[in-house]
Amino acid sequence: MSTIIRFRSAIAVFVILFSTPSWSQLGFCPPNMDFELGDFTNWTCRSGRVTAPGGVNTITWTATGQAPNQHTIVTAASATDAYGNFPQLCPNGSGFSAKLGNETAVPGGVGNEATGISYVFTIPPGASFYSIFFHYAVVLENPSHLPEQQPRFRARIRDLSSGSPLPCVNFDFTASSSLPGFQPSPIDPQVLYKDWTPVTLNLTPLAGRTVELEFIVTECTQGGHFGYAYVDVNSACNGAISGTTICQGDNSITLTAPYGFQSYRWFDGPAFGSVIGTTQTLPLNPAPAVGTVIPVEVTPYPGFGCLDTLYATITVSPKPASNAGADASVCKYQSAQLGAPPNAGLSYSWTPTALVSNPNIANPIGSSPPPGPTEFIVKTTDILTGCFTYDTAYIYNKVVDTAIRLAGNAAFCDRKNEALLSLSSSVSPVQWYDGANPIAGATSLTYQPTVSGNYWAQVQQNGCTDSTATIGITVHPLPVVSFAPDEDTSCVTKNLFSFANNSTVSDLSALSYTWIFGDGSTSNVAAPTKTFTATGTYTVKLIATSANNCQDSTSTLVYVLPNGQPYFTWDSICANRPVTF
Repeated sequence: MSTIIRFRSAIAVFVILFSTPSWSQLGFCPPNMDFELGDFTNWTCRSGRVTAPGGVNTITWTATGQAPNQHTIVTAASATDAYGNFPQLCPNGSGFSAKLGNETAVPGGVGNEATGISYVFTIPPGASFYSIFFHYAVVLENPSHLPEQQPRFRARIRDLSSGSPLPCVNFDFTASSSLPGFQPSPIDPQVLYKDWTPVTLNLTPLAGRTVELEFIVTECTQGGHFGYAYVDVNSACNGAISGTTICQGDNSITLTAPYGFQSYRWFDGPAFGSVIGTTQTLPLNPAPAVGTVIPVEVTPYPGFGCLDTLYATITVSPKPASNAGADASVCKYQSAQLGAPPNAGLSYSWTPTALVSNPNIANPIGSSPPPGPTEFIVKTTDILTGCFTYDTAYIYNKVVDTAIRLAGNAAFCDRKNEALLSLSSSVSPVQWYDGANPIAGATSLTYQPTVSGNYWAQVQQNGCTDSTATIGITVHPLPVVSFAPDEDTSCVTKNLFSFANNSTVSDLSALSYTWIFGDGSTSNVAAPTKTFTATGTYTVKLIATSANNCQDSTSTLVYVLPNGQPYFTWDSICANRPVTF
């Protein structure tokens, strides 16, 4: 099938807004017209190519169904548009919008993509008031081709019984530097963009008729320049004014017209007697009587729709029941179910948002960081009336006594055993750990470390398992003391002993020494020499002290003997006679 579309140059972004409640509920638009299912359900997606034979911009649809990178759902997590710096998600409060096309046109004539979506629906017969309200934003590259070759965007609503588009919502933008309402991108002046723009259309006269809502974006026909758009539709089709319902128990209301129009004029009644406001919102205190009709005249910016009048009919409605669920007690870092099953037509908002699995559903999972408790508040809102209530639930943390106590010193010398770890008597069972390794047999309330390590205990209490803090224990090694004298025995006249020091310590820290020689003298040198002044047996002791003040010692005996006294006699000094010595 071929469709001829005439555009001016521009880059287009279009947004249409709808909500997800059931189509059977009075006032809601058809299901998923607002993309709030997070997909293109009930929309017809088309993709194809755009050419310009004979100077006429022509689209040839080649496929139906969602095409990757051409039909994209935009979520709340999306950032701003790269060229226009406006939010990719429509700022009307919608949870999802749609993006048509992309910014990846390929130079050389192979990127001339066409992307379209359409939604066909029948306006309920006998509808007393029925309107569609949507937003669009447009981004087009402007390569300054011939007009029929330029990137383009089109939006329209057609009455299928006549085949004719409805006035004021038939937009046809072709990339051009003179395109009204568009601005050059600060990133690339060759790209033009238009921020989100609202359009409203009263379809009440078409009650019972079938209409088609359609959006199309095309790249340039030569394939090297892109165009894309964002679209979204409001959820309610019973008028675009919010705040028309007096919630039971309230005595004031604030009417809010759709944002994005050039001007607003509120009137005191359908006779348009007096202007009572000229801004988007109209506070009324006290609230008017139920049934009062207050019109607002909305004027779009030139070239982007027709002047329209919206009517706010004041109604009264009960506030919805809000259910945060029962309070819960959980173990540390565990979570609990909050809320209750959802009800159609209600929206939910939880705080604190960071502590629930999804802050926008009726029954998220909540978690309470220690020490707790954490208060969770749900705001439940009737989407059509705007009435809301709050409810609160608490998640408590079950208490586990993880106190760990150290008696003695966290650092001590080997064999001293100066540290004792202990737990509260209220916990059981217990398992002690050194780092990641459980200590075999260490299951009592106390533990005495004998080696260096990082000690903690896993404990149970109130049905919960938790861990204590970790206490680092350092056990410093003792020196291995060793020395040897060059000899163990000497005489008084020759007593100079040399001592070889062979002491070590496993942590390689510096050692200091104290020598005690047994005669009242000492020395602090590493390898001393020693002379004793008297004969005797001496105990020589070496004390080695590490840098961590850990000491050990050893000793040995040395002997100092008296010198011999030479003496001899002889019996004769006669010649030729033996002499006896």
